[in-house]
Amino acid sequence: MHRVIRSVFLFLALVLFSKLNAQFDAQFNQYWYDHTKENPASVGERGMMQVSLLQRNQWVGVRNAPITTLLSVNNPFKSKKRDEYHAVGLQFMSDVLGVFANQYVSAMYAYKFRLGNGYFSVGVNLGVVNVVCNGDSIRLVESEYHTQNDPAIPTGKKSGVGYDLGAGVWYSAEKWYAGLSVVHIPQVSMYLDDNVLYRVPALYTLSGGYKFQLSSPDYAIETSTAVVTDLSSLDFHLTALLMYSKKYWGGLTLRRSGLGFVFGANFFQGLTLGYVYELPIGSKMIRFTHGSHEVYLGYEFDIFAGKGGKSYKSIRYL
Repeated sequence: MHRVIRSVFLFLALVLFSKLNAQFDAQFNQYWYDHTKENPASVGERGMMQVSLLQRNQWVGVRNAPITTLLSVNNPFKSKKRDEYHAVGLQFMSDVLGVFANQYVSAMYAYKFRLGNGYFSVGVNLGVVNVVCNGDSIRLVESEYHTQNDPAIPTGKKSGVGYDLGAGVWYSAEKWYAGLSVVHIPQVSMYLDDNVLYRVPALYTLSGGYKFQLSSPDYAIETSTAVVTDLSSLDFHLTALLMYSKKYWGGLTLRRSGLGFVFGANFFQGLTLGYVYELPIGSKMIRFTHGSHEVYLGYEFDIFAGKGGKSYKSIRYL
């Protein structure tokens, strides 16, 4: 059965290879911890230096299944003007799927100012995309559809580099937030060799969340959602978490292809640990995999502490 799955991955990597439109952006279940992946305007939202690491191992038990790592660092800076500040960030993503290995590095900036009971943000990001195709790992046999020396199938290691631009807006208040962004503008295109054009389409994200305080001050339900589209396909996330004492939480997260069980805790001195176990739904993948695992590790601290004055503290509830 593993040979069948491996053949499926190879087929998906090679079909229409001369013009490949890539699903470049991996979708994380724990998107609510750090929104900077899809929206640069959310940089510095938490009001402190934030370092976060997300690791996703998808479809455990399936050979050549996706493995994605996202490292992000962002921090706000005080402004001379009251009720406004700036924020910068840097992130690195590595996504390995079958014969492809994608890397992405991006620098982000956001300008934030008070509006009503919250803060409104405008942000941009500039990045570099690197795509590698390990053609040496492809092993094919003679068939009626191709030969072992088919020129349409790459041989050797191929790679391409492209530049990336994104922009977004974000609003954050005490009990809710909302954002709209687009990344990969204009569409990122790069040649891996003379016969292979790799395209990363623009990706649009609409996100939001709301906190429902229960009768007991120790308990709250926090909801979040995100709708993601490249104008040819659409994915969504729906999440509901039961929070206890702002330190422990558990809940469910749903997207078009999976149902996840969420657990997490805030530990001492700004350390956060989160975990999601996801089962595939809406397809036959559940027959071949033990599910997907996703781990989040985050750390927050105030770099202005002890230096006089007070830095802006996030009014967000997470």
